[in-house]
Amino acid sequence: MSPSSPSQPDVRRPRAYELCWPGKARPVSIGPPPVLAPTDAFDGLPDSAACDGFRNRLFLGDNRRVMEGLLPELRGRINFVYLDPPFDAGQDFRMRVPLGDSDGMGADAAEWVETLAYRDVWGEGAESYLQMLYERLWLVRELLAETGSLFVHVDWRVAHLVQALLDEVFGAGERQAAGAPGFRNEIVWGYGGGGAPRSSYRRKHDNLFWYTRSDRWTFHPQFRPYTEKTRNRGLTAVKGDRYALREEGAALETWWTGPEVQKILSPTAYENLKYPTQKPEALLERILRGHTNPGDLVADFFCGSGVTGAAAERLGRRWIMADSSSAAYYTARKRLAERQRELAESGQPFRAFDAFRTSALLAVGEGELQAEMAPAGGGACIRLTSFEPALPLSADAALRERAARAPYDFLDYWAVDYDYSRVSNAGGQPVFRHQAQIYRTRKDRRLPLQTRASEQPPPGAQIAVQGVDVFGGETRALVVCQG
Repeated sequence: MSPSSPSQPDVRRPRAYELCWPGKARPVSIGPPPVLAPTDAFDGLPDSAACDGFRNRLFLGDNRRVMEGLLPELRGRINFVYLDPPFDAGQDFRMRVPLGDSDGMGADAAEWVETLAYRDVWGEGAESYLQMLYERLWLVRELLAETGSLFVHVDWRVAHLVQALLDEVFGAGERQAAGAPGFRNEIVWGYGGGGAPRSSYRRKHDNLFWYTRSDRWTFHPQFRPYTEKTRNRGLTAVKGDRYALREEGAALETWWTGPEVQKILSPTAYENLKYPTQKPEALLERILRGHTNPGDLVADFFCGSGVTGAAAERLGRRWIMADSSSAAYYTARKRLAERQRELAESGQPFRAFDAFRTSALLAVGEGELQAEMAPAGGGACIRLTSFEPALPLSADAALRERAARAPYDFLDYWAVDYDYSRVSNAGGQPVFRHQAQIYRTRKDRRLPLQTRASEQPPPGAQIAVQGVDVFGGETRALVVCQG
């Protein structure tokens, strides 16, 4: 059903309980909503009119400020929100990034480097974590459409606390009255892998909480294949000869453990981007199929590696994503650029997307990049002439020596805008259009240092070149065509 129409009216009773902590407070604006102006544009390769008027959006910055900036335009217009927030694990999460042409899978540490993905450490412990999430849930509620749904993905550490918060913000739903706004289902996502503890059971599931904005929502039933035992037995032995198995299979229950949604365990899996806590696309595709329609607007404000946007793009949904981690931002940005390329090469539709950096502290690294224009094939190409990665302050002597000896081993992505001054954002700053993109992939780790030949640009044209290193540091260079 889409949207559903529960038989019971929206009956709301006063809350019988409330989760409290020191300093609990509803979100208070810390200033006017920020102006969200894009810094980068991805229109697809080759350039295409595949954008249907809405440009998908990827943000680097505090998701609270991003949501405040979206409210004037999108209050009550987002159809679905998926949140996979930190789990209050009390640790830093790091990702292992390959260097050079290596796939990073070998035992030799010279083939890879570790970099910080995100911090899951909270200054005041659980109360800081709860206040962070509480403020954002109220903003999500304001952004959701009346028929919108929210999925919150957590684990055993905070599931009990988060569900109490969700009841307070969205309503107790089914626990209050059939069809009431708020809680609909708790889904258990089970997966394998890992060791065998001797003092407890293995913790091998996450919790997915489904809440709705009102008493109307979108839901499309999904089915799983019957087991071989059920197919052989049929229903006759259980229910009598008046019943038969459905052609589509068994309706999905609230525990998801099938092989099609298993966790990404293989380090060599093509989908594995080495981002910690990365979720499989099949899981997000199942969620989006069940709770959205083609063309719906989907948001993920803790986007990590960008799996929600990748699944939404494949299924024809529009998307908005945000993360405060530069590692997440660049991983997702590259992933969505590659998804554009895959769809374009297979003749399937795709949308353009814009990238935004709303935090000056996370904007640009301090590396160095230089490039030049050179004759090629009757036209011209852009060629990199030097590169210096933005090494972290914690880099040891061996890493610095490697960077000095083989700097391009640290370059993961570079792109060219052939007319840099052509498009400006709302702040009057030029928008970098990623017209030529060259990057390493899991299948091909090689990185050419010059573009293919193209037409000779006119004299005086301003060409911009952007490079991103394995640490998420971004550098830019300008090439001015000579007359």
